[in-house]
Amino acid sequence: MNFLAVVAGDEAEGSDEILAGFGLDTVTSLVDQDGSVWDHFGVFSQPAMVFVETDGTYERHTGQLGPWDLQDRIDQLS
Repeated sequence: MNFLAVVAGDEAEGSDEILAGFGLDTVTSLVDQDGSVWDHFGVFSQPAMVFVETDGTYERHTGQLGPWDLQDRIDQLS
């Protein structure tokens, strides 16, 4: 299982520090400069998470997801 943090272009500055603050400093991140990744998955606001299956299907969760809810979702994907 892989995790990727996608940061909006206008929010890229300081994103490494923000990720580190959440203990996510080992997560690979990319800057979505033009918003095309967010658009593809229908993400229009933060916080949001997209869980992508190996077959390309995905589930988008908009809003905050608590640590237990996130762990439950990860367990479902494993």
